[in-house]
Amino acid sequence: MADDLTPKWHPYQGWLLQISPLWHGFVFNCYPAEATGSWQNQHIYLNYDDALLAAKQFVDRQIAVSALQQVLQRWFAQGLISLTEYKKASQLLP
Repeated sequence: MADDLTPKWHPYQGWLLQISPLWHGFVFNCYPAEATGSWQNQHIYLNYDDALLAAKQFVDRQIAVSALQQVLQRWFAQGLISLTEYKKASQLLP
């Protein structure tokens, strides 16, 4: 029965996704390649597939936010947007 609670790992977009079964559902942890530690959303999913899908959506969102932050930084460095515009736009990102 202990094997039933063994986490499973999935590579995705340069991240490692860990789906861990609990007695009452599943949780995920996402490990980015370039950082230490992991991210999760503290939610318990009823089934494995829902937890895996949520982990993938979490990673997709993090990648998109990071790309937007890089664009804003580049635009600010190139003088294409002001400091006020940069700060306002950055505050809109999670």
